[in-house]
Amino acid sequence: MKKPVMFIFVLLTFIISSMTSYAYSIPNGYFITINKSNNVLTLSQNEVVIRRYPVATGASAELTPEGKFSIVCKVVNPSWGGGGYASPIDGGAPNNPLGRYWMGLSVGGGSTYGIHGTNNESSIGKYVSHGCIRMHNSDVESLFYTVGTGTPVWIGTRSVLSSYGVSDKLMGYNSNNNQYNTYESILVKINGTKMSQSGYVINGSTYIHWEALQILKINYTYLGNSKFKIGSRTVNGVVVNGHSYLNWASIAPNKLVPNKISGGFNFQYRR
Repeated sequence: MKKPVMFIFVLLTFIISSMTSYAYSIPNGYFITINKSNNVLTLSQNEVVIRRYPVATGASAELTPEGKFSIVCKVVNPSWGGGGYASPIDGGAPNNPLGRYWMGLSVGGGSTYGIHGTNNESSIGKYVSHGCIRMHNSDVESLFYTVGTGTPVWIGTRSVLSSYGVSDKLMGYNSNNNQYNTYESILVKINGTKMSQSGYVINGSTYIHWEALQILKINYTYLGNSKFKIGSRTVNGVVVNGHSYLNWASIAPNKLVPNKISGGFNFQYRR
């Protein structure tokens, strides 16, 4: 009788091990988590945090679905059907509650639940939606042009995401708050109104967010660990509060010129 019992034990151990391995398998490539406990969307690539965004989620806990989904469609200037309680609004209209970008999720077939912009920026960070994930319009535009269809999107509270094997880092928590305090926040503008966000002075050098590469239409490849391939050069960035920043002089030497302004720098790009 010992052999059958031992066989069953080994089989059960293998099955449990396989299930655990599956549960803790974080997707390769771009990966999005939406943490309903802190209303933070985290974009990572190969388990390296690229950027964290504040979002708005469901007005009650059950409205925003939890689970492992993916982006199945992307729409510019989506029309809004009214949600069953209001009149439809055409895509591109300033009062459209979906903003200019929609990324439909596999739950509901791509047209029911999505990540989108908003006509009410003050709602971001709050629990106010009918189930969708709202973002600041500038943030959703950045995300829209970074990720493609098929990108995994895992949604849940901190405990749910943790049960999937998602680390605190990948669900919007900073494990080293002291690191952020070693940097000096400054205002950075690129080509006037094209981009305005915080930058940092690190050891006397000015660093700006990696999205400057996209805004300035500079070809790049992300190599992981805050490293970027720009042309034939490999550029090392730094991670501040979960975001990658690059020394302005390394982005486009002799083309990206800083001019001092009140509280920071204004970068002009010479083509």
